[in-house]
Amino acid sequence: MKLLERVVTNGGRRKYYLFGVKILSLPGRSMEPRVCALPRKKKPVLVIRRNDMGCGFFAHFNSNLGWIRWALENGMTPYVDMQTPPNIINRGQRLDFNPWECFFKQCTAYSPIDAMETSRLQVTSDNPVQIGPLTQPYYLKEGHPELLAWRKLVQEQLRMSDAIAAEVGRVMAENFGDGNVLGCLARGTDYLKLKPKWHQVQPEPEQVVADAKAACREHGYSKVFLATEDPVIDKLFRDAFGDKLIRYQTCMPKYEQGFLVSSGAIGDGARALEMSRQYMVSIMLLSKCRGLLAGCTSGSVAAMILSSGYEWAKVYDLGRYD
Repeated sequence: MKLLERVVTNGGRRKYYLFGVKILSLPGRSMEPRVCALPRKKKPVLVIRRNDMGCGFFAHFNSNLGWIRWALENGMTPYVDMQTPPNIINRGQRLDFNPWECFFKQCTAYSPIDAMETSRLQVTSDNPVQIGPLTQPYYLKEGHPELLAWRKLVQEQLRMSDAIAAEVGRVMAENFGDGNVLGCLARGTDYLKLKPKWHQVQPEPEQVVADAKAACREHGYSKVFLATEDPVIDKLFRDAFGDKLIRYQTCMPKYEQGFLVSSGAIGDGARALEMSRQYMVSIMLLSKCRGLLAGCTSGSVAAMILSSGYEWAKVYDLGRYD
């Protein structure tokens, strides 16, 4: 039996069942979630979901973060559910664990069952994209009020899982030395091949390498950490920086054509989870660097928000693909 199961009736109403017991009924699709009072009145719970297998983990992270803020501002307890809705990790298959909890601890001390049984329950809409931090470069600058507000939320409400925190600490201890590291994020594969309409234009890999060299000369970085899913970009950086380059990702997508997430290049099940885990660790490592050079993506937005502040940062502002 599913923890929380949704059934859509012929009349268009959505009914929610907790272990087979009806707890909530909603009319059709609605961008605004609604609340149904349960018998015992305690702090309401917002179950945060995004039904989307076409985007990466940090697109989910950013929209989840937006709903966490919304829940707290409205006196609710946020609970992120990446177990039930289809996404990049479960690929529409029911898992026996919540992938979000592989990366972050929940904001609530409740277990999900206790929270749902003793509170009012509210479920987010299927595609809550706009409520989170936007993938736009205008605020990705040190000192910008919008960036500082998201950082404050993260510092107060989000904690890495113990496993992720331990891995980030291990990699830093073994590779970061004195910490004088420039972090680089360069997206390739489908972005450079398809140039998806309305998405942020990504810099050419050769330009990123040249700008990284210039940043190292100007700011004195002794090492370069690279986060990328593209083997071609990986080789460019290895050739350019040699033993000064730090890499973490070893599980790379087998990309040939189409959009990266929906093309099957990431794979399913354990492979998709491991690739997301390695990307998560890479973004956390980016957030620990002293400098940042990055294309404008969901990952670079997350790195800026998760960071406590960079000495120098540049997120490319190249417009959108048309």
